[in-house]
Amino acid sequence: MANIESHAQDAIVPTTTATLKLEGIDFSRADSSVAIRKLMNEIPQMEPVYYPDKIASFRETFENYFEYKKEVCNGAFTTMIVDEKEGVKQTKSLDKLSREEKNLCVKDLKELHVSFINNMFIWRKKYLDYVYEQRLKELSIIKQNSIDEIQRSYEKR
Repeated sequence: MANIESHAQDAIVPTTTATLKLEGIDFSRADSSVAIRKLMNEIPQMEPVYYPDKIASFRETFENYFEYKKEVCNGAFTTMIVDEKEGVKQTKSLDKLSREEKNLCVKDLKELHVSFINNMFIWRKKYLDYVYEQRLKELSIIKQNSIDEIQRSYEKR
């Protein structure tokens, strides 16, 4: 994989594309936050049957994004300031964030992280309810088969 270099306070940190792009989201793009929030909001509506197959990649995606966002909040990257009406206003190095900007960035990260935990809880609960229902169905089938077998054995007498 090609290396991508990010400048973090005069240090060059090699990063693989895999850590910056998971679930189709390239964290280095200005719209990655929107894509992450969209994916996060879809989690509670996902079918529980997909939970075992998707949980690891979702955790990895979000944990990598949270690490990336922490670095952004600490001023490790250059970023674009985007205004909803005007689009990209300016490119700014974030290694000198004001205290207010840093606090807002960290507050946003915290809210995003809490939202992730809440949404994953909802999805996990749906999965556990799904598994419980499947097991109850299996138990009911076993019970009925046992009763049928007992009925047949007494009919033979």
